[in-house]
Amino acid sequence: TAVEDEKPVYGIEELEGLPQLSNYYSNLVTQFASVTATRLIIENPADLSIYGLKDPQITVEVTYEDGTGHTVYLGDPLTTGDGYYLRADNSDTVYAVSNNKYSAANRGALEYVSTEILEEWVAPTDKDGNVTQEAAIINYLEIDGGTLAEYGLYRMEAELEKDDSDMTYSSGYRIVSPIEADFRIRADSDGNDQNAVYTEKLSTAFSAERVEDVFPDEAALTGYGFDEPYAVIRFARDGVDHVWTIGGETATNGGVAARYLMADDKEIVFVVAESMLPWLSADLNNLFSSLMILPHINDVDQVLVTVNDQAYTIDITGSDDDLVASINGTEIDTALYRKLYQYLLSAPAEQLNVGGTRGKKLASITYHYRDTKSTETIEFYDAGNRRCIVSLNGNDTYLCRATYVEYLEKNFVKVLAGETPVLDY
Repeated sequence: TAVEDEKPVYGIEELEGLPQLSNYYSNLVTQFASVTATRLIIENPADLSIYGLKDPQITVEVTYEDGTGHTVYLGDPLTTGDGYYLRADNSDTVYAVSNNKYSAANRGALEYVSTEILEEWVAPTDKDGNVTQEAAIINYLEIDGGTLAEYGLYRMEAELEKDDSDMTYSSGYRIVSPIEADFRIRADSDGNDQNAVYTEKLSTAFSAERVEDVFPDEAALTGYGFDEPYAVIRFARDGVDHVWTIGGETATNGGVAARYLMADDKEIVFVVAESMLPWLSADLNNLFSSLMILPHINDVDQVLVTVNDQAYTIDITGSDDDLVASINGTEIDTALYRKLYQYLLSAPAEQLNVGGTRGKKLASITYHYRDTKSTETIEFYDAGNRRCIVSLNGNDTYLCRATYVEYLEKNFVKVLAGETPVLDY
């Protein structure tokens, strides 16, 4: 029952307080405030059941402001497929009407509820109409559950104050839980960042396929899997916090795998295809940057390297074009040092270390910073199977291939011999 209030705006009493699709109401009223047939079919037929009008599919009752009204009945589809049979009030005359009338009336109450979960982002402007922000800012993103459940809470935050002008590797986000690392840019063969989907889907409008239920009670919530959610997604867009709770499995109208979802304080159970929820199937190994630390070449005055019991001390003076480097007291070509330094920075965090234990120490790299007088150390320990545990400042978080350590030793030999180090191993 669609009831007109004082504005006039139409609504369904049972949906009061929920976001609704006003255009659906407008369409319904437009189609049935007055009804014009596309053609006359038959007057006073002997058997209305032939047209599906003895037990009609849909009954529409319209009441006007003056208290008068009419009732129309929609029966079976026309054999031509371009409409439906209809009769009005107490008359048995059968008419043909367009498909539009049937589709306007053939909606359940839940179809009037908006499927919008996150509204379209609109760029803010100043008093002169100039755009002041080019894109939405996702201040943080948390994933609690899904395929990341084994690691605990995953959280990444925007580094809004960070100057990344000389850091093309940076995504502008940093993971702060369950590990600390830069969020990875993961380019495909076309150069597109596959990891951008985790924030981009939150930066624009986001809608469900359908509304499954409204105002669910406790028993209903349990039935949808919200008593033990599969995952909870928390994020802030332009400083506004949102919480999406993901429930049990279901399917879209087309039979595609989907999940129940409740958003923020809306008392609505949505159905969203799993393909629209990339946070549920995230692989942590694909989210963190393989570059653990990236000290700028001008910020370091000494690098200490040990590899297979051989020690190398790199001393650096000057900066930019005036930079001078020496290894164990022997000055080396600056261009070769820059290549070697590039190799040092490429020490990779290729995979999370889950349960691996340290074997023999194979190598270490310690950076001494000029201004802060602080240090950072990366250590490599044998983990078997041609793998190394990579320990950053004492935290055995990552694994990498043993090949990196092998070329680390070879590259020092090459540079000291005046040869170009190998960067691609």
